[in-house]
Amino acid sequence: ALLTAHHGDDQAETVLMRLIRGTSPEGLGAISFSSFRDGVLILRPLLGATRSAIMAYINQHGVPYRDDASNDDTAILRNRVRHDLLPQLAAYNPNVAAALTRFAELQGDENEWMRGEAEARLLEASDSEGALLRRRFGRLHTALQRRVLALALARHGLFPPFERLEAARRHVLEGATGGRIDLGEGMALVNTRGRSHVRGAGDFERVRQVAMALRTPGRTVAMGARFRLRFLPVTDAAVDQFAIEPVDRGVGGHARHDERRRW
Repeated sequence: ALLTAHHGDDQAETVLMRLIRGTSPEGLGAISFSSFRDGVLILRPLLGATRSAIMAYINQHGVPYRDDASNDDTAILRNRVRHDLLPQLAAYNPNVAAALTRFAELQGDENEWMRGEAEARLLEASDSEGALLRRRFGRLHTALQRRVLALALARHGLFPPFERLEAARRHVLEGATGGRIDLGEGMALVNTRGRSHVRGAGDFERVRQVAMALRTPGRTVAMGARFRLRFLPVTDAAVDQFAIEPVDRGVGGHARHDERRRW
C-alpha cells in the first residue's frame, strides 16, 4: 500500500476547485480515504485532520518537515483557492473547511451507493450484447439514467462531458430509430428498434456494405427498423415506381415517421 499526506484542507480545496471548473455529483466526492490505481492500494490516513491540527502536532513533537515553495505560487489554481478564496469564505463561516470536508465525505458515501445502483440497473436495462434497452432505460429516474449511461460509456473507454452525456441520454429516450449521435473518440450511439448501441466507425462501414433484399410490395425488417413498400399509381407519383414508408413506432409507441421516401 501507498500512504499519502492528503489532509482535510486539501479535501476542502479540491471540492471548491471542482465546483469552479464544473463537475458531477461523482466529482464532489473529491478525495477518497482509499483507492486503487494501477493495482496499488492508496491510503490517505490524514484526510480527517486539518492542516492546523497537523502543524500543531509537528511543532509540539519537533517533527521535521519540508515546505514546498511552489505552494506559494498563486499562478496555480489550488494555491489561489488556498490563500485567497478559502480565507474569504472563512469570513462567512470560520469552519468552512470542515464543512466542505464533511460534505465531500457524505457525497462520497452516496456516490458509492449510487454506483452500486447504477451497475444493477445497467444489467437490467442491457441485452446480452451490452446494448441499452430503451424502454427499460426510460423507466429509470433521470439521476439513474445519467449514471447508468455514464457507466455504459465508461466500459467503452468513453468519459464524455456533461453536455455530450445529456445529449446522448436524450437520444436514447427520444432519438429516431436509425439515428446516431457522436460520442467522440470515433464512437457513436446508434438507435435501432428498441435498443441503443455504442459503435465505432468500422461498424458503420460494415453496415454500409451490407445489401438487403426488400419485399415489394410488403414489409421488411432491416437495419433495426420495419419498412413497408408499395407501388403508387402514376397519378400519385408521375416519376416514382414505388414508395418506402418506415413504420417503426419507436420507443414510446408513437409513430416516428410519416414522410414517404420515394425513388
